[in-house]
Amino acid sequence: MGSLETKIDETEQKFEEMKKTREEWMKKAVDAESKINELTNTMLRSALFIYVISFGVGASYTSVLLLITF
Repeated sequence: MGSLETKIDETEQKFEEMKKTREEWMKKAVDAESKINELTNTMLRSALFIYVISFGVGASYTSVLLLITF
């Protein structure tokens, strides 16, 4: 029976290690997704700012600054 209990303990330990690794991967994936969203929003704001500055579109400087800050 000792050998079976040892195998069970080893399997439980491996499972816990895999679980911890999976949780770390998920956290990294969520962080990466957040950074991608942040960069996408920054690029869109920049593109809008350039468009408004280039073509005027009747927007005042203040309204352009408001668009950029959100």
